[in-house]
Amino acid sequence: MVLAILFGTLVILGLGSGLWMSSWWWLFSGLFALVLLKFIYSVTTRKILRKLSVVYVLIVFSAAMPVFAVHQAAAYQSIAQGLTSSREINHFRNILGRSYNYTELIQWENRSLSWNSSSSMAVYNDPIEIYEHHQARCHGYAVLYAELCISQGYQCRIVVNIFGDHVWNEVRIEDKWTRIDASPTGAPLSQNIGYPLFYEEKWHAANTRFGI
Repeated sequence: MVLAILFGTLVILGLGSGLWMSSWWWLFSGLFALVLLKFIYSVTTRKILRKLSVVYVLIVFSAAMPVFAVHQAAAYQSIAQGLTSSREINHFRNILGRSYNYTELIQWENRSLSWNSSSSMAVYNDPIEIYEHHQARCHGYAVLYAELCISQGYQCRIVVNIFGDHVWNEVRIEDKWTRIDASPTGAPLSQNIGYPLFYEEKWHAANTRFGI
């Protein structure tokens, strides 16, 4: 039971610290769960302890996703609120120097940032810090793109999928929310804009093909 509690603590700490972003953490957690159950079954013959341990591990896994989803929603809501401050808006208006449309903003951002696939890279939530660092993953591209759009008068929101492994944007264009993925994929720009299932159908393939 002590080991089961330790496993639960590991999952909770991983969700809270950002380790969940690493596939190695998920692999380690899964192996830990299997080893834990095997160990419990080998050291005890009491069925009640076996059942309780299995139930506990299942509860941890089933509860992890809702907890993670709430954590994600709160974190991105806080980020989104910070994007409307006059400090950030004026900062990027000055940097851009002229008016840009939503397509030009993707091109401008991809010239300003380089993709960094390292899971150990520092993650910034402030668009100014993201721009000054000049490197980002999908989170950074989405946050900065949202700020760029807001600075140009667009309504823009940040979207994160339920597993938290990709972040993109939606921009209000002609009274309609249009899905836009500002992350570089090597795919034609037209596929990054308005493609409802771009991430699900194209993003992984494009990144594998172009080595991102």
